Amino acid sequence: MKRTLLLITLMVFALFNSLYADGTGWRRLIAQPTFDVAMNPLNHNTIFAGGEGRVLYRSYDGGVNWDTLVVGFKFGSVIFNNVILNPVDTNILLVGGLKFGMLIRSTDQGNNWEYVINSPSSLELNGKSLMFKPGEWDTCYLGEFRYGKIFRSIDKGKTWDSLSQVMVWRKYNNLDGTIIDTLVSVPIGCTGIREDSTNILLVGSTTGEMFISQDGGLVWNRTAVLTRPDSAWNDCEITRVTFSDRDPRVGFAVITYLFPKNTNNGGCFKTTDGGYNWERVAFKDTSMWAVAVRGFGNTDEVFVGGYTEDFYAHDTSKVPGVGIVRRSQDGGKTWWSYDQHIDWALKDPKSNAQMNSVYFRPKSDTGFACGLYSAMFKTTDRGENWSDVLYPLKHYLRGVQFVDHKIGISVADNGKIGRSVNGGWDWSEINSGINNDLMSVFFIDKKKGFAVGSNGVIISTADTGKTWQKVNSGVTDWLKKIIFINNQIGFICGNNGTFLKTTDGGSNWNKINLNTNLHIQSFDIVNEQTIYLTGYSGLILKTVDGGSNWSKLNSGTEQNLNAISIIDKANGIIIVTGDLGTILKSTDAGLSWTTKTSNTIRHLYSMGFSDGLNGTTAGQWGTMLRTTDGGENWWITKWNGGPWANMWSMRFLGTKGQEKLYMASEAGLFVLDNPSFVEQFNDYENNELKVFALPDNSVFFEYRNSSNSLKTVSIYSLLGRELLKNEFAGDNDIISSVIPTNGLTKGVYFLRISDDRNSVVKKFILE
Repeated sequence: MKRTLLLITLMVFALFNSLYADGTGWRRLIAQPTFDVAMNPLNHNTIFAGGEGRVLYRSYDGGVNWDTLVVGFKFGSVIFNNVILNPVDTNILLVGGLKFGMLIRSTDQGNNWEYVINSPSSLELNGKSLMFKPGEWDTCYLGEFRYGKIFRSIDKGKTWDSLSQVMVWRKYNNLDGTIIDTLVSVPIGCTGIREDSTNILLVGSTTGEMFISQDGGLVWNRTAVLTRPDSAWNDCEITRVTFSDRDPRVGFAVITYLFPKNTNNGGCFKTTDGGYNWERVAFKDTSMWAVAVRGFGNTDEVFVGGYTEDFYAHDTSKVPGVGIVRRSQDGGKTWWSYDQHIDWALKDPKSNAQMNSVYFRPKSDTGFACGLYSAMFKTTDRGENWSDVLYPLKHYLRGVQFVDHKIGISVADNGKIGRSVNGGWDWSEINSGINNDLMSVFFIDKKKGFAVGSNGVIISTADTGKTWQKVNSGVTDWLKKIIFINNQIGFICGNNGTFLKTTDGGSNWNKINLNTNLHIQSFDIVNEQTIYLTGYSGLILKTVDGGSNWSKLNSGTEQNLNAISIIDKANGIIIVTGDLGTILKSTDAGLSWTTKTSNTIRHLYSMGFSDGLNGTTAGQWGTMLRTTDGGENWWITKWNGGPWANMWSMRFLGTKGQEKLYMASEAGLFVLDNPSFVEQFNDYENNELKVFALPDNSVFFEYRNSSNSLKTVSIYSLLGRELLKNEFAGDNDIISSVIPTNGLTKGVYFLRISDDRNSVVKKFILE
């Protein structure tokens, strides 16, 4: 039976800048949830992507323009997560998925369809379970999820036979207490096939087991169990098995799990013997759904993508997965993160906005919090409850302050300033005269105020924010926060160790040397002499002489510290919050710090206290935490689900050796086709390895050795490219050397020292 499709032109995506993750290298091709992607191997301009609700997307120009193909009728819960093209007859397209119950086939690239498998039971494809047989392109296989059935077609998917059923013996407790062995079907999570021996098929189950057939899918044997014996039943799903085009014996698989009980059952696994034995190489605590691999010199490049269904803000029980994209270029030994550099889609951008500022009026129960997507919230009970403020301006808000109970000023990206004269109920836009991003605002009195932001910009007002003028800062670094302690003395912190001071009411600013290049995120002041600063990599600095000398305090963390509040100046009680839910407290003026439980792993960017006991810290995805006992205990008062950032498919597509990585996710279809910023997955603080650049741009390293193995020392760029490599004998207790950098440009690099058992990485900067 054939169905004619409704053909709708979706849009010309290139006209909408919002569809692109500018500057990150990830280009969004489709701004709707996608679950798989396929490319015509004979014409790389033709791309198909599986969508939601019986929707399939088709492009004939490499992803610039897309058609929306609706199979029969739209139905919201159907997910097309298996989309494949026949590599020889590229008019033939096969599509299956979840909540669909059937397999469909087109012989004209999606204009018309026929239903080709009439299974007596509903046909469900969990992971990637549909594939053509390499070299024998008339043959294709399908692994059905619910009943473990293997289907085969030998006519390019037109007709299908039920070839076999994957079965396994299980032990069950009988009602009388006896244990019986029962042969049961295996719920199939995915299928795989080796290109060197195409009679060898693999099945990954939803119980973390791997099965192999050596006769083209007739007989199946279990070869490996990738999970702990006490795993929750049917919650360790092997969703993808794929092999390298460099060495077909090398393959990778990933496991998805949903329940926190199964922590340490996830991750990425590797085989080097064609699928018989598997070893986990990374991410044991992380739920992964997608993996792609290709040859990369004499090793393999691997991408993995995460998945989880727990979006609750109380992340102590959360399964890591959503929003995780990692890459390895050495076959899984070391990994790099794209997590923070992809433009993930938000279901409700305003409610999920990053909260950048929390402000309480002095001696008042009233406070405001603001963030991206024009998000602004108000409390009248010191942070117990927050109500949505109607902020009509399209601003990415960064800071807010109220001069009195009526007049308030907000600052935002692109020089945007908002002004309210009725306590925040209405806002009007003020012309700042600049287009720099504004990060912080501070008023000395009811008339005079300042705002600071990108590229060293400072602007001032003398009429309560009605008009603004530029002030020379003398720097070009991003400026993050401004505070005055009286009408003459003020300070500003910023990136690259920037700290400025004025003694004439903001007319002139002088730079204070902090002896660090780390970004300073925030600061607070006891008096003109005693100041505390917080920044990247756990940095806390203190001065007691007005900035002439600074001492580095031991924060006990390497997380970025984004906000600081001195809540009792007389007794030195200080609260600091930062990335991954970090909350620190000191009761001895910074000599020692204790970590407080936040119950979240979301980044915290801002903080405000209404008095010495009541405070709020806020950050990612609209999350707010409150304390009523001076920071001893915190609980979440507001949160949202966060981004649509589950990965469903990763595939290398395109010309051999020049493939691009395509990623189908709930945030849309992305392609990585430009250089992109990546971060080292583990921010190592390892006393075994010391690395620093010398004045002649060579690099010195010292490593405390723990084995006699030969050591390989490599230098990588931020993109993860290996730039230099040397080998050193491993028979000394301490290995050290100076490595010429051979003309590397200024920037951030990583030095990795490894042997046959261990690998340690540390960052350094060439200046």
